Amino acid sequence: TALGVAGGLNSITNTNEIMLDVVNSTREAAMIADKISDDIKNQFRMIANINDNTQALASGVEENVHVVEEVGATVAHLHQQAVNLREIVSQFKI
Repeated sequence: TALGVAGGLNSITNTNEIMLDVVNSTREAAMIADKISDDIKNQFRMIANINDNTQALASGVEENVHVVEEVGATVAHLHQQAVNLREIVSQFKI
C-alpha cells in the first residue's frame, strides 16, 4: 500500500539521518582524539625540557660545590702559610 511505502521511505530517511549523525560524531571524536594526542606529545616534550633544565641546574650546583670545596682548601692552606710566616717573623726582633 501507499501508506506502507511512505512509512518505509520515512524509515529510510530517518535511518540515513541517523547514520550521517553517527559519521559526523565519529569524525568529531577522531578530531578530538587527535587533539588530545597532540597535546600529550607537547606535554611529553615540555616534561623532557624541564628534565633537561633540571639536570643542567643539578650539574651547575655540583660544579659550584666543587669550587667551594677547592676555595675552602685554598683558604685553609693560606691560613697555614700565614701561621708559618708569623712563626718565622716572630723569631726576628723588630
